[in-house]
Amino acid sequence: MKLIILLFCSCILLSCSGRNATFGAPFTLKSEKSITVSGAVKPANYDRIIRVEGDCYQVCQTEGCWLVVTDGKQKLHVIVKDKDFAAPMDCGGKKIALEGKVQEQLTNEDDAREYAGQAGRSEAETNAIIGDQRVPVFVITSMEVVQ
Repeated sequence: MKLIILLFCSCILLSCSGRNATFGAPFTLKSEKSITVSGAVKPANYDRIIRVEGDCYQVCQTEGCWLVVTDGKQKLHVIVKDKDFAAPMDCGGKKIALEGKVQEQLTNEDDAREYAGQAGRSEAETNAIIGDQRVPVFVITSMEVVQ
């Protein structure tokens, strides 16, 4: 019984150790190769594997299937490639590191308006979206939440 209690306490202590939580595939790029969200949305960085660090602005509260990352100047819609993992729903406001590819996707009007709203655009800007839109979407394979 003492052994079980000792193991239980050890597990609790390790879970509170402040280590960063990682999800998905291992990162292939080092943190010193990270770029900002503002840099990531430049067309020159589309379809290249990049690492982006920023703040989690918003996360899907249903499944953790999408999030919005920001550097304070620019926001970017993020989805998980092949739905391999879900973003933790409590990571809003936390520092995160992401790795994947920014892709320009053709999005229907309703989804484009929803993305604009998630990115903090005004109601007037959101309502001005008419028809299909090409929008940058960061398709990630790796995620780290900094504790």
